[in-house]
Amino acid sequence: MRPMRLWVVALVMISARAGATVPMCLEVHADNADEVGLRKLVLEQLAHHPTHQVVEEGCASRLSVELFAVAGARYLTVRANREVPIRFGVKTARDIDEKIGEALRQVLQHDPVYLSEDLSRLNASLRAGANLVKNGRNRYRLEMFELIGAGGRNAIFASGASLAFNRGIDHLQVFARLSAAGSPKSLADNTLVLRALVGADAGVLYETSARANTTFYIGGGVGLHYLRFEGKLGTVDATPANTLLFSAVVRTGVRFLRFYNFEMDLFAQMHLPFYRSNDPDTTLVDTYTPYCLAGLGIGF
Repeated sequence: MRPMRLWVVALVMISARAGATVPMCLEVHADNADEVGLRKLVLEQLAHHPTHQVVEEGCASRLSVELFAVAGARYLTVRANREVPIRFGVKTARDIDEKIGEALRQVLQHDPVYLSEDLSRLNASLRAGANLVKNGRNRYRLEMFELIGAGGRNAIFASGASLAFNRGIDHLQVFARLSAAGSPKSLADNTLVLRALVGADAGVLYETSARANTTFYIGGGVGLHYLRFEGKLGTVDATPANTLLFSAVVRTGVRFLRFYNFEMDLFAQMHLPFYRSNDPDTTLVDTYTPYCLAGLGIGF
């Protein structure tokens, strides 16, 4: 299972690399004989930006500078890779030098290659998210759980299992889970049984300790699950109810034995649907059906 791309975030960052340098190829075009002089001006301005170094090959980023005339007016366009270009109108040779300097400041500061290398240039959320994507550690977990929820007429119970994927660094974890559960319980008069549940959920968790062998965590996310209810209305078997629930997820628990090649996860997870459970083909269920999971997972 591959993790979602998310821009989800970590809270602790690696140190800023002040000397980070991005190798960059330079392309200069001019619609007159000024191309050589334009290249010299660009190189002089680039000398003020130690974050990028002009190379002939092996470039990680590309900078394009173009000077052209349209209907008697001259324009300077500067662009890094496939980002939105910066364009200025210029009237004199002095304007060209000034506008090159301004354009390079804007373009190089937002060069995505540079930002991905020097994470300190991002804001706190994007910086931590990039750190999670680049440096996070993957874990897979097999979970067993018991489910208890509300069914309107009676409490509903089921047993199930999940396969979970986690990626984390420092205090932050992102997770995605595939779950299945059900109950083989026989039907009784005027009762409801959760015969099957299948679905997925994903979210973000915060661990109180980034390094300890045991840590408490809490977090949340969203889930989408199919539920099938069976039951009796009085003494008569009712048509089963099928519903697809989109819900908010709240999860908490304790992870321990984290110093080894596996870990244990004792957890509780609440699902709070955004709407009532109902099926137009039956009157068996027409109520709000939140449910809670409690279980134990093994990560590896």
